[in-house]
Amino acid sequence: MIQPIRPFLLLLITGAIFALLMTFMPEQVSIAAWEIRFPTWHNTVLKEKPQYADIKAITKRLEETEAAEAQAADSLKPTAQDSMAQQTPPPPQAGRFEYAAGQDTLLYPFFRTLDALKDGQLRQSIHIVHFGDSQLEGDRITAELRHRLQSRFGGCGPGLQGISNHLNAKISVYQTNDKRWQWYPLFGKRSKQAPSKYFGLLGNMYAFAPSSPAPLDAEKDMSDSLDSPALPDTTSGIARETENIPGQSMHFQIGTVYHRSKQAHAKDREVQRVKVLFRSPESSLRVKVLHNGQVACQESFQAAPSLQMLVCDIDSEFQNISIQFEGSGALEVYGSSLECRSGVVVDNVPMRGSSGLEFTKIPPAHLRAQLRALNVRLLIFQFGVNVGEAEDYGFYEELFYKQLKYFREVAPDVPILVISTSDRSKKEGTHYVSLKNIDKLRDAQRRAAFRAGCAFWDLFQAMGGLHSMPAWVEEKLANKDYTHFSLRGARLVSEMLYEALMYEYELYKMAQKPRP
Repeated sequence: MIQPIRPFLLLLITGAIFALLMTFMPEQVSIAAWEIRFPTWHNTVLKEKPQYADIKAITKRLEETEAAEAQAADSLKPTAQDSMAQQTPPPPQAGRFEYAAGQDTLLYPFFRTLDALKDGQLRQSIHIVHFGDSQLEGDRITAELRHRLQSRFGGCGPGLQGISNHLNAKISVYQTNDKRWQWYPLFGKRSKQAPSKYFGLLGNMYAFAPSSPAPLDAEKDMSDSLDSPALPDTTSGIARETENIPGQSMHFQIGTVYHRSKQAHAKDREVQRVKVLFRSPESSLRVKVLHNGQVACQESFQAAPSLQMLVCDIDSEFQNISIQFEGSGALEVYGSSLECRSGVVVDNVPMRGSSGLEFTKIPPAHLRAQLRALNVRLLIFQFGVNVGEAEDYGFYEELFYKQLKYFREVAPDVPILVISTSDRSKKEGTHYVSLKNIDKLRDAQRRAAFRAGCAFWDLFQAMGGLHSMPAWVEEKLANKDYTHFSLRGARLVSEMLYEALMYEYELYKMAQKPRP
């Protein structure tokens, strides 16, 4: 019979041994490329909890905004800013944009365009392209910014969409996919397999050739928890016939269908014009647009090595829009823009895994042609969550600067806003702390922006700075990967960004007033 005291003594001795080990063992041992960490008194029990950022003021602002939105019931009435007298506005709560010395008018060309839209002097759509990493997936951040700008300056539609979207997690639109499309991103191993270097503004190309192999499922499931209801089982807009015509190349029909989303803002569910960007270098191509099952436009294009675009106006309520391609040679498609005939369009361009260092792969003439075809008036770059820890980020500053400089050379009349990395956290001992030197990464992005002649917004500081991500996770504003925003957190970021942008716009308007 086992005496009751013996298990107790065994546990006591085991605990004492562990206590001694935790006292004398090193915190970390390096063996070749491996690092082995051990629990010690210093990094567990005695480790002081880091001071997390106080975000009460931030969350209060979000609650006030949500209450006002609920009361307005998604109405499109002008905001208070539209009718307020021109006086110095209060600085934005999350911090204003930053500029290099003497460059605080960088965004004035964009603001002049907004004025022209608002006053009715400009009757065409303008695009804002929001590039970023996985923080933007699902139309997060971008959707709210689009909603705000379209409500104030006019415009509609969710903007530039891919031809194949296997994730189908976007807030603004659902999509039916044809699995025969070949998806080639701008970066990674798949980029080397692309039929050309003519990538689109979405950071990829969608290619089809009659002899294409079976497509690879290159787009993995999202790591973030995005609410995405099941896609309607509708394939009525995709033509799947392929036939061999004697004496000719194989003939094909391929396409995609965009469906109205119940989750989208009212303006996203309105579409007046469809633009389809593509390249058919080998043979003629026929492009057709069906709106709610009825043919709205169809046009034939001769083979051409450069960018081509179909523009199709539609009139009735948007339920689904089908794009069909019919031809017999290699085809590259760069996306379809769903928009209004006039007003602001904000394009969501998430590039999962990217650090924003790949754009120089796109031939300058092809990049310029896309920016002009869509009438792009502002570029936003938001990267950083895929940049690893480092002691010094001078290497990243140089590489990122080259990308910004490239866009400035290709489109010198289009201003650029750089948004810094957000805070990211990892677990050390029992607590979460910011990644080592993440503030230095933010500083490198700022220097690159200033050198290239771009505006800069410090999202890292707007969140609360060092160790702010755990506070966002606690408030359910970020996911438990301590990297990505939740849907509610993304909305908050968008609100802060919009407020900072409109502050600069109000300062611009004040500067235009004649002095007495």
